[in-house]
Parts: sequence; structure tokens; C-alpha cells
Amino acid sequence: MRTFILGLGAQKSATTWLFRQLIKSPDFARGFSKEYHLFNAIHLSSEKRAMSHIVRRINNYPFHDGDNFVEKHERIMLDFYSTPDKYYDYFDSILDEGQFTLDITPSYSGLSSEVLKEIRREFELRGIQLKVVFFLREPICRVESAVKMGLRRSNVLREVSLEVMTQKLRNWINSKDDLLRANYREIVARIDGAFNQEEVYFGFYETLFSASEVHRLSTFLGLPESLIDPGKKVNATPSLFRYTEVDMDDFRDKVADRYEFVSSRFGFDLSIWHRATEAITIGAK
Repeated sequence: MRTFILGLGAQKSATTWLFRQLIKSPDFARGFSKEYHLFNAIHLSSEKRAMSHIVRRINNYPFHDGDNFVEKHERIMLDFYSTPDKYYDYFDSILDEGQFTLDITPSYSGLSSEVLKEIRREFELRGIQLKVVFFLREPICRVESAVKMGLRRSNVLREVSLEVMTQKLRNWINSKDDLLRANYREIVARIDGAFNQEEVYFGFYETLFSASEVHRLSTFLGLPESLIDPGKKVNATPSLFRYTEVDMDDFRDKVADRYEFVSSRFGFDLSIWHRATEAITIGAK
């Protein structure tokens, strides 16, 4: 069965790691990007802004086959923006029986159930099954990782003080940008409203690299366990900051609803998330 893997996020929750595992498969049908950013551009943000990053995303793709690879696929991507049907037709054209391909764009976490249903329907019309992946991560650690990634890209990460970093987290947690990517209650509800249970894999960053989760993920994707290397984390940022217990308690209060949700919805052991935050707290054991 031809398969399309739709990665919805969350940002800084091992989506790049997943991509690196999947592209090792001989059954992977190569597209030209990890993240196509089509639907968030159309439905969530400025299309012009998203289009400005096309070349960078194609340049970062590990499979280039020809001198004009970037230019050719930039034109294809621009066609997607003008005529979204061409997005589905493109993947239909590169998939042979038994193969899979993907679009892992964490910003898709903000898509409505109606948009997700439309994506599902368009692939079904072309005889392509959809498998959806969404990873959840402790929300404070996720935000801290995202902030550090931005600072690292600006080459100022090691110049930032603990006080400045603490304020950045205080400003970002529960911001519009944070909730778009990691308001788990709303995101999961939208996913549940668009897909059947067997079409979706929900996983947790903190347990993702265990043998049991590797088995569950590989079974869901229909790929051999040997393909997935749990020891190969990517894009990890260094642990440079440890926050006061007072600040961490304040951060936890801000995300208490997300803790409650994952416990009630998934039966997730919240002590795992507490240990994750304790690892970046001053004086925590």
C-alpha cells in the first residue's frame, strides 16, 4: 500500500530524528524536503513569509540529484502554493506500490480538523493511505529547547544570561506561538476529529527512545525495528541553564492544564515530566 506519513509536530519533540530514521528505508520515495509548510502557509500564516524559506528548506534536504535540484523544486513548490492539488498529485507521482513518503512540518499542529480531513480525503482519492504522527514533550523543556535553538542560530546562545533566559521562557510559555505548537488538549482534539484511532501515533519525547516505543512506532509505520536507531538524537541543544525552584514552580503553574490533559487522555506518568524539569532546576535532586 502506498503510504504518506504526515508529521504534525510538536516542534522540538524529535520530528527531525523521525525524519532521519525514515529516510534510511529502501522503501522511502524521495521528495525534495522534510517540511513543505504548505498548509500552515495557506491556513495559519503569511504565505509570503513561508515562501521565503523554500530555498533554505530544499537546500537542507539530504538528497540532491542534479545541479538544478533547488531551482527545479523551488518552481514545483511555488506551484503547490498557487494550486494545492499539485501537492497531492506530486506525491501520487513519486510513489510506487509499497513505498512511502512524508511531510513532517511541526507547524501543521495548528491546522483545524476541517483542513486535516481535507488532507486525508485528497490522499484517499489518489489511493494513498495516511499515517499521522504527533509527538508530545514536556512543555517547559520544549519551549526552552526552542528558545535555545533560536539563540544558537543567531550565534548568541552562550552570551545569554540566566536572567535573560528566564524572562524569555516566562514570555514564551503560553504565548500564541507556544500554544499553536503545543496546546496538547486542543491539538489532540483536532487530530481526533479528523482521523481514526488506528491512523494516528501519539508518542512522548521522554519515552520515545525506549525499546517498547521503538517497537510501537515501527509497528505503526509498518517498518522494521532495525531501521530506527533510538540513540541518534539530532538538533539537541546544550544544557546551559538551570532555573530557580521558584521560577520553575511558576512555569509549571502556567502549563498545569497540559499536565492534567496528558495524564487523563493518555494515562501518562507525570513523574517523567517532573524529572525532565528537575534536570534543569537549581538544587533539584
